[in-house]
Amino acid sequence: MTGRLAAAVLAVLAVAAAVVAAWPSPRQGLSERVAVSAPLFDAARIPGFVSGAVASVRLGQRLDAIVGARPQSCLTVDEGRGATVYSQRPYLPLVPASNLKLLTAAAVLDRIGAGERFHTEVRAAHPPVNGVVAGDLWLIGVGDPLLATADFAAQAGYEHQPRARTALEDLAANLAAAGVRQIQGRILGDESRYDTQRVVSTWSPSYLTNGEIGPMSALTVNDNEAQWTPKQVPAPSPAANATGLLVHLLQSHGIQVGGTGEGTAPANATAVLAGVDSAPVGDEVGVMLTQSDNLAAELLAKELGRRFGGAGTTAAGVGVTRKVLDDLHLPATGVVMVDGSGLDRSDRATCQVLLRAVERDGQATTVARLPVAGGSGTLLHRYTTAPFKGRLWAKTGTLNGAAAFTGWVSTTSSSQLAFSFVVNGIGSDAEGKALEDKVAAALYTYPEAPPPAALTGDAQ
Repeated sequence: MTGRLAAAVLAVLAVAAAVVAAWPSPRQGLSERVAVSAPLFDAARIPGFVSGAVASVRLGQRLDAIVGARPQSCLTVDEGRGATVYSQRPYLPLVPASNLKLLTAAAVLDRIGAGERFHTEVRAAHPPVNGVVAGDLWLIGVGDPLLATADFAAQAGYEHQPRARTALEDLAANLAAAGVRQIQGRILGDESRYDTQRVVSTWSPSYLTNGEIGPMSALTVNDNEAQWTPKQVPAPSPAANATGLLVHLLQSHGIQVGGTGEGTAPANATAVLAGVDSAPVGDEVGVMLTQSDNLAAELLAKELGRRFGGAGTTAAGVGVTRKVLDDLHLPATGVVMVDGSGLDRSDRATCQVLLRAVERDGQATTVARLPVAGGSGTLLHRYTTAPFKGRLWAKTGTLNGAAAFTGWVSTTSSSQLAFSFVVNGIGSDAEGKALEDKVAAALYTYPEAPPPAALTGDAQ
């Protein structure tokens, strides 16, 4: 660098520092408008540079005040998918809570694809004759996490919001439309696609009893809850629970059934009598993220394991996810995945990997699958008024002592900032939400700086 260039750079930085110190901030209660009476520099690009420097410094000051004194926190912010405008401990591994679902989502969309659908079938060894099935039928579980009845789905979302579903009623109607009138044998639930590990061994037992998640199964109907009002009660046998619900629906169509149970379909059960398709996998991932659906995350992780990891297990699924992070060149150092949902307290992620996961497909694609401020999912009852309503999209996450907040915000200038904030060591959920609110407020003001025109004397 020449002496003249170095001097010019130092001069620009000095001016930037002076402007930062002198420029009025609305947060300081100053409303007077200050204009520079004469151009500071003749170079056309320098005012823009100074304005950007002021904006970055002001944002840094505000965010430092939130996370600077919290060593168990990280925060990183990008402008669009471009330059990083703020970063504090971006590679610190922390408990990410439900923000871990962003990594599961990235792996599912990369490996399975957004357009594929789950196809749940009813099979028999032989086609019906004159509407009569002589033997047993098997309801084949394929891992669809959203297979449900209408009454369950009406309250299955976050804080009992309605939730999208694959209609079990449609499967019953399709079997009736195929002309089946009697099943002389039983309907047996086949959940053999995955293992029968209902929970991760290191989870708190309260997750099941408090309805944080239902027992895991490849054949899941109504989140494998035998009862959901007034209290959620897990089904002892998810496969038997599913067939019982299906039989009830078949009886409403006048179909007689000899009984229910569970069991793996034999190799000769090749006659497909009816089926039902899920929504595209991309939409199911959207439900997982928007509603923070723990069971959906775990079943999608097992599906990754079943297809690409050699077994329909949690361990195989998270192993596939880790490989996908590496294949996508996402910064996976420090990432620890015990499950797919973030329920396990041994899970770890960094703000950098969460930010890159939410940026990967761009703002427009990603926000379609995230909660909307004041509009959907875990943000339905937060940020319900201006300026954030409809302008903030973020995956939230909460565990005892931990909060996480990753997404996009549209700022006062309508620029798009991508951000990831994780904090551990907090005393309550309310404390975590208050910190998230402060981060959101700071980001929304960006860029808080004099416009370049004011620095050239063009402002009136």
